[in-house]
Amino acid sequence: MPHLQGILCLQTDNEDELEVQMWSLALLRILVRYGLATEHVQSFISIAAPHVAVQKPQNTICVHFLSFFADLCDASNVIQSQSGSQLSSIPEQDNSLPMSAVWLSSSVKSCATSLPALLRDCSSDDRDSVLKMASSQLRFLSSFATAAKQSTTTASIPILSKESCRSVIEGVLESDLLKHALETSLGWSYRASWLEVDDESRAISLENEAIACAFVISFMDLAANFATDNEIAPKLLTAVLSVLNNVKSQNGELAHTNGNSVHVARQSWFVEAEYSVLKYLSDIGAGENGRSHILAFAVSLVGRMNVGHEALAYFVFGQQDLFRVGGDQDGCTDIFRSLFLGELSVASRDRKEQLEHSDKLFNKGPLNSLRCTADFSTAANARQERFFLPVGTTWLWNVLSSTITSGEAYGEDQGIKNATGIVTGALSLLVQLEALCPLQVNTGTKLYHLCNVCLFPEEILRDDTIAASLSLLFSQLHGDPCKETNDSVVVRDFIQECFQHSRLSRAKKTTEDEATDTDPSLAAEKLLLDDEVGALDDFVGDLCESFIEYGGQYVICAKFMRFFFRHDFPTKITKSVAEKLLPILNLLSVEDETRDSLQLSLLQSMKGGLPSMDSSSRDSSALLDIFAASLKKANKLNRQDYFYMLSI
Repeated sequence: MPHLQGILCLQTDNEDELEVQMWSLALLRILVRYGLATEHVQSFISIAAPHVAVQKPQNTICVHFLSFFADLCDASNVIQSQSGSQLSSIPEQDNSLPMSAVWLSSSVKSCATSLPALLRDCSSDDRDSVLKMASSQLRFLSSFATAAKQSTTTASIPILSKESCRSVIEGVLESDLLKHALETSLGWSYRASWLEVDDESRAISLENEAIACAFVISFMDLAANFATDNEIAPKLLTAVLSVLNNVKSQNGELAHTNGNSVHVARQSWFVEAEYSVLKYLSDIGAGENGRSHILAFAVSLVGRMNVGHEALAYFVFGQQDLFRVGGDQDGCTDIFRSLFLGELSVASRDRKEQLEHSDKLFNKGPLNSLRCTADFSTAANARQERFFLPVGTTWLWNVLSSTITSGEAYGEDQGIKNATGIVTGALSLLVQLEALCPLQVNTGTKLYHLCNVCLFPEEILRDDTIAASLSLLFSQLHGDPCKETNDSVVVRDFIQECFQHSRLSRAKKTTEDEATDTDPSLAAEKLLLDDEVGALDDFVGDLCESFIEYGGQYVICAKFMRFFFRHDFPTKITKSVAEKLLPILNLLSVEDETRDSLQLSLLQSMKGGLPSMDSSSRDSSALLDIFAASLKKANKLNRQDYFYMLSI
């Protein structure tokens, strides 16, 4: 401690000395985060006093001292919120942290007074330095206000006035800095995964990007104190939704890219900034008009969370209003949410410990480690995954392709009932999102996971709500004649997702290093193609068995089986479907189907035509032979059946 005190007392004469002081403050902040060095708090506050007296952008070291003050307030808040219990490293008689609010009162008042003026005088030339200073000031104000609420000695501790905080928030709302910071920190919102971006695709430096995220996080924390304010809340809601709508429209359709990985630190500051915005929107309620956009915002955010963000994910799934959809009389979305809450908290002892550790990281609890993973009390269990996150790009769609077991703990009937509720909740959310704010996931990928519902037990498939949602989603993704889609891309994405979801995919990872003497690139391409077709053939075989057993009586199952007659699927798959369904090909016809619907279904499955008239290409002879042979063998078809018309 004497060495740190000596370094921070020095008057710096050059950049090197200033950098040493900044890193010393970083070390001191880490110590405070662990609950150490608290007996020296008063001396460090005294050392900082001259540095924070003038809070201007040019005063670089002031920014770091204000962040140190914020950490002191957070530590004080931890002690006072633990019902009298303290961190193990803090002596019971040491009241330095609780008393820090008194020692910091002058600095926080100066901060509240200088920040609005700083924002008013900001110009485009000094925007970055002003944003950096304002970010640290906002964090100090937010942390101080939170600690003051927890204070057990309110009579002796001067609390930051609400009027001062209101003045600061209004100053931020009127400045251009908020829009700039929101556009920067929310720039990757609605992205399905980090693979769509890389560390090179940025308009500003990493430092300024991190500062903008920190500004948004601190401001949202402070503004949360005015969530019920009839003037501030609507203004901030309008500003946030405006930026989110712009980001949504600019992102456009999902691009096929092999983006480089984004550094985990950069991922985290974006995730934390988006989470702070989502938390504020959840607190104030965005109304019915913005609900779908915010739900899509939350779903994409969860898909990009990583190990360490469990507490953030737990908060998202805990928001009942966020996942509420119209017509959900049975509370299916609540069952859906409880599934993920359980996976995060009670699925195993390790996951519970990881959630508790994450909660301490982001909610400023007493820490034993600043790492993203907990210090687990037991060895890893090979049969059970220790971490729930990351859930991946298609996590909401993955619910539809999950395995359903009878559930011995609940009994078979209750297990089916729970599974029905979960599937219904997921489908209800997807119907709402696809109609108003589609997720940036490839259409073929969506169709693959949707198709998996046909493999569920009949007790689930016969549910009227599930059948209606399936039909609606299938029409939105595949049956809309006005929606322009590249058929070959849709089918290709479907096959790739099927392969990634199959056991062949996992098996291939263990054998991909067993190279042959052939050209590695050509061999890998051929192996991948063979494996993809093999995985698809297995999947289609399961679907055919399900269709023969009970699926043939359901319209949506018939429509999905028709899907595999699209000309872009491998001939092997088309042949497999035709042969396996040969005795019941008549069930591919849909009762009371409209002429337009049938015509569209036929056109989507036809490739050949009159080349001299419409420049189309002919169907392969192998494909034509399949239809001819099936038509010859089938004895239940008539001229009005779908397969008969497709064949001729």
